[in-house]
Amino acid sequence: MRDFSEATISSGDPGRLKMLIEMANEVLGEGWDAHQTNGPSLPDDIGAWIAEISEFYRDGFIPSLESSVEVGLQVIKYDAPIGWLVTVVETLLEAFETCRRLDRLRSGALGARSDVLPFSRPAFEIYMGLRTLATYAVRRKRFHFLAALLPKYVRYFTFDNQSDFWVPLLFWPFSDSMRLPDMRGGRNRALWRERIQEAWPSHFGTAENFLAAASQLEFILEFNSYVFVTVKDPKIEKFKHTLRNRDFDYMPDFWAARLDDTVPIAERFYDILLTGEIPPELAIEKTPMDLLFRGRPPRDKLTFLGGFLAHLTSWQADVMRQFNRFPFMFDWPGRLREIRDSHKTAQQRGQGEAPKGQR
Repeated sequence: MRDFSEATISSGDPGRLKMLIEMANEVLGEGWDAHQTNGPSLPDDIGAWIAEISEFYRDGFIPSLESSVEVGLQVIKYDAPIGWLVTVVETLLEAFETCRRLDRLRSGALGARSDVLPFSRPAFEIYMGLRTLATYAVRRKRFHFLAALLPKYVRYFTFDNQSDFWVPLLFWPFSDSMRLPDMRGGRNRALWRERIQEAWPSHFGTAENFLAAASQLEFILEFNSYVFVTVKDPKIEKFKHTLRNRDFDYMPDFWAARLDDTVPIAERFYDILLTGEIPPELAIEKTPMDLLFRGRPPRDKLTFLGGFLAHLTSWQADVMRQFNRFPFMFDWPGRLREIRDSHKTAQQRGQGEAPKGQR
């Protein structure tokens, strides 16, 4: 697969890529239809059906998913046209939606069986693949590829499939009722353990490299959530009303991971705001970023970033105390500490921070 991807990218022929992705789509999406996964009742021979589903999942679904994500990783690695990654992402999103319709895996008659494939597992596997692509883009500093992932939304994944709320794709789109792996050691550690270390480890080298890049992605996601949820700006509130049934509340993985690995991406945000505005590839929605930063002096924009840095450390400490854990010993270095302190000074003087109205 790696050789095929490299040959396809070097040839510059998108037709070969589309052929491969279409082959994967026949398995990831349409493949479930051949295994009686839809319908109100279960097959007569439940044991044989469970074994058939397990075989398809193991020998068809997972290899096709791993191959599709591998193609996306190669696109990022060799800086191929972003449209190629869009093709991969859209295929995976279509498969994610198909996973909502695996009705027979939701049957109450299967609830007590340990050998049945959990209803949420195929969708969770696709989510892990999509997060892998985003994390790799951050690791390689190919941030422009995030534009194929950050602005995407999915409907909240629930057991009854009745939720009408939509969340950004790279947030956490699963309800607590899903049978998902243990996340108590941190979400990103679970993602690495459950699939990434087996399927795509060569792109990260070590678990530590993956976790470092994943922390930087968490910084980007939480910054977007902070703009929507914590910042109280009338213009942003008005814009939020145009996005019906969108939930931007996010719990970053920093309750289980130190902030040290986020320093490089925080420095990148500093440089961006010093000379300009947040680019589209770092925004789930570009409009709120423009409302906050367009036309504002660099000092105000950096003070805002300092407020976000203060928010991260205080949020982390509060959550860790809730888990009966001592907060990490950490402080932002150099110029990041300076803008954090500038934010605190502005608050103490009663001046607030730019823009006005932020909590």
